[in-house]
Amino acid sequence: MAKMDIVVDIGSKFLGLGIVDRDFVSREPCVVAEEKQHIKNNYVAFGIKALQAEKNDDGSCTIIHPVQNGQIIDADAFEYLLTCSLQKILPSSAFLPKMKAYCVISCCTSDETKKIIDNIFNKLGFKKVEFVYSPVADAFSARKEIGFSSCITINMGNELTQICAVDGDKIISGVTMQWAGVQLLAKITEYARNKYNMVIGPKQADKILVNSISLYPNNMSTIRIKGVNTLKNVEEYFEISSRELYETTYEFFEKIVDIANSLFMSLPISKVEKIRSNGVVLFGGLAAVEGLEKFLVEALKMPVRLKLNSENSGVEGAKVYAEMINSQN
Repeated sequence: MAKMDIVVDIGSKFLGLGIVDRDFVSREPCVVAEEKQHIKNNYVAFGIKALQAEKNDDGSCTIIHPVQNGQIIDADAFEYLLTCSLQKILPSSAFLPKMKAYCVISCCTSDETKKIIDNIFNKLGFKKVEFVYSPVADAFSARKEIGFSSCITINMGNELTQICAVDGDKIISGVTMQWAGVQLLAKITEYARNKYNMVIGPKQADKILVNSISLYPNNMSTIRIKGVNTLKNVEEYFEISSRELYETTYEFFEKIVDIANSLFMSLPISKVEKIRSNGVVLFGGLAAVEGLEKFLVEALKMPVRLKLNSENSGVEGAKVYAEMINSQN
């Protein structure tokens, strides 16, 4: 029977999974579909298929997002999601009582959520669960790609942004805040309503975020978006440009700069020079915003790097961390 350890990165948008010493990462949307017409916890789909059920929206299913802001809010749905996701990646020869799970969590994860996770893995038969904070996993993934693990990690996700000074496997100082993708989408939605009297949905706001948000002030690109005109109460198209959203974008990221700068005030003097020379490594969905690296270099006065494939950094970094722990035992 095969002996192996697994890594699970718990996020509100995606569940990342991998096997230590295996070169792959699996990502499942953190969504579960429950059938409405039967008893509670009669789950019928998870991940991509649950998203499809949400898109079809024929009224037969309730869509559940079991993780919010780093916390598990529906333990039963999360157990179903985790169990089904593990079945997709584990070989039939896997022997769970010999396996250890490394679980990547946010810095703000509560003891109650940790207990839920621990209980689920115990029910599945895993011998042990070790929690790895997301900034530590990010730093270890940076070490694999860039060559160091002492740095400032800025992970800007869907619901949370984590800004941490990390040295090896220790977080020296850090902040977790609800100032992330959801809040930027809300600002985009608010701008469209105030400027154009247009109400746009989450998918349209996300389309603007992905294609038009830029920290280059002279970016003149535009995008055509469909919304509801509040004055006419009809659906129609309108155009919105990157340039006109620049001030909104600048103000959003300026808050992240302020927090990153404040971290250095709380660092031990012996660590400041090393961490400042290594600089910042960016992770998460918002890290790909056009012009962000240049903007942060100028604002923070230190090197800034974008981690490639940063959506997988939690799993990849936790694998490196697990290999280090295993080599010490």
